[in-house]
Amino acid sequence: MIEFTSKSVQGNEQNEDWVIATPIFGLVIDGASGLYSGKVTHYASDAQWFSHRLGKLLTARLNDLSKPIASHVKAACDCLLEEYRELLARKKGDYDLDKLPNATLSVVRFNEFTNQLELFQLGDSPILIEERGQLMILDDENLGKSDQHALNRMLAIAEEKQISPKEARPFVNKLLKQNRRKRNSSEGYWILDPTAQGIEGARQFTLPLNQITRVAVMSDGLWEAYDILRLYSSPQDLFERLFSSELDEILEEIRTIQKSDPLFEQYPRFKLMDDASVLIYTIDMI
Repeated sequence: MIEFTSKSVQGNEQNEDWVIATPIFGLVIDGASGLYSGKVTHYASDAQWFSHRLGKLLTARLNDLSKPIASHVKAACDCLLEEYRELLARKKGDYDLDKLPNATLSVVRFNEFTNQLELFQLGDSPILIEERGQLMILDDENLGKSDQHALNRMLAIAEEKQISPKEARPFVNKLLKQNRRKRNSSEGYWILDPTAQGIEGARQFTLPLNQITRVAVMSDGLWEAYDILRLYSSPQDLFERLFSSELDEILEEIRTIQKSDPLFEQYPRFKLMDDASVLIYTIDMI
């Protein structure tokens, strides 16, 4: 028996996350907010277009257990690259790899035919898995290191100019763009965009399904409750709270703390609030 639920709450001007949980699979996509002006698509942002269109395409494909998750991801990206190029041509725009929308992608799939939990994790939307009572965490530390470097620079600028961290945020936009140019390379971090190149850097493996009891997948907007806001002393504490409380309560706690620090002084970060999404599964295969 598999029980599940999911939740997504907007934190930006538009929700660039996508989350869905079904009896067979669950996925979280976190679109990276654009650093450039303008957009190509008809969505509120190109990041929202990519995350939501990718989510819909994968939702239609992932029930096919005969193909690995990565195969479905590649097929979806091929469709989206063609669609993006068509939209770009209508606007007579130039193809610019730096401006391609990109997103994290974390997928869990329950294959009862092979008795395997299939995992695909790309970017910094963590997957937390309870296996034989032990918590396993899948996350990308490289992306976090790049962001931390920019965050440290933002705080240094705030101190130098005697302004708030929020006011210093525009001064690191160039650095953030430089970081993004290193995506999908050994010098940077791995993430998904319509070229599908990021699949090369994805964590992909399986675990025996009958040894898994609980699974949680979240965007970094919810993971922030642990690694930035310190509402929980450990990933284990956050994990337990997800299964013992209403998801709305946890999300409201996050928003309350964020709103209490409008200048980013107590909890240094790049934006007041981020989109926050999560899905949880309880598995009993006995």
